Amino acid sequence: MRKATKGRCKKLNNKGLSLVEVLAAMLILSVVSIVFLRSFSYSMQVNQKAKRSQDELHLAQSLMEGIKAYDKATLDTEFASGGTSFKLYPLSGSETTSSTSNGEGRTYTLNGVTVEGESYDVKIEMTPTTKTAQLVKAPGVNKYTDAFFKQEVDEQSGILPAVSSLLSAQGHVGSATPDADDVKITKREIEVTIDTDGNVTVTSTYSFTASDFEITKADGTKPKVTVSGSLTESYNCNDMSTAVAGADLKGLYLYYYPAYKDTGNGLIDCEEDDIIINNDCTSLENVHIIKQKSSILGPAYLSSGESTYSVEVDVTTGSPLKLYHNLGKRLTSEDACSYTISGTDVTDMGAPWAEEATVTVLLYDVDIQIMQSGSSEVEYELKGSTNVK
Repeated sequence: MRKATKGRCKKLNNKGLSLVEVLAAMLILSVVSIVFLRSFSYSMQVNQKAKRSQDELHLAQSLMEGIKAYDKATLDTEFASGGTSFKLYPLSGSETTSSTSNGEGRTYTLNGVTVEGESYDVKIEMTPTTKTAQLVKAPGVNKYTDAFFKQEVDEQSGILPAVSSLLSAQGHVGSATPDADDVKITKREIEVTIDTDGNVTVTSTYSFTASDFEITKADGTKPKVTVSGSLTESYNCNDMSTAVAGADLKGLYLYYYPAYKDTGNGLIDCEEDDIIINNDCTSLENVHIIKQKSSILGPAYLSSGESTYSVEVDVTTGSPLKLYHNLGKRLTSEDACSYTISGTDVTDMGAPWAEEATVTVLLYDVDIQIMQSGSSEVEYELKGSTNVK
């Protein structure tokens, strides 16, 4: 017979969690979940806002490029008719457009345009203004056989808004915005294309980067980020009287503002400045490239920029061209400037002219406002200017 041994059996502790402990655990889990969900929801809102800002920037820049590419009569027609054939931006046909004139000024509207599933209303104000410019006078301009282009002095003004949009896409929610010292233009290319019929288009492309810019994220962290992008401005620089008269294109005049390596005065420094000419017009004989003094830069800044400026010109042509220019001399002195010209069938003629003249030019200040459809609150605004005819 087995004998019972005292102390061999140990009583098990079957006690579970009390109701108070369960409720406390649920409360802690709820608080943590609420904090997480609110943080996640806020991050989603920030990302959506950044995405919307990018879409609005793209829409505004596309419309600005379209305004600069067409003459005033064409713009009036496009905004009066709208529809799927609208030249400034792809439309579905459900949008409404309007054109209102006020003397030389214009007000255009584009309502209900859809970008990435979001619907926007756009208001464009074009206000005429006259400005004087000091131009190097090139000889022998014939309005029936020559095309003429003058670059806008504030062409790079859209770069800083583009950088701000890229920083927002990185999660930046702080108030700090980049200035000219935070951004570098790695290259500017002015590309001139002349087709077989003598139609001339000019496209300026700025490739830029902002390095080690400190952003503020929604969680309070302040990392340094680097963003890069590009800004493109396009123009059609034909004189319509050439086509009306049936004359062949003989000469092309390009007045441009150099992009300097060291400028100051609120302009962004540019590491490389290139001019590219692609010519398929056999009747074109002469191309004049004339660099201009910028009205934005004072004498000291202009002298500093000219002292280190160099430009590369690359010409591709199917017929012989004579290239006249003032690239080899500084605008501020008789000292030489560095430049290179490459290409076949192109003859470097230098600058047989150096006379300056003050001219008055009619420009338009352009203000593009982007709003959510049905709202009067402006979410994005892009300003610029154009010398549209």
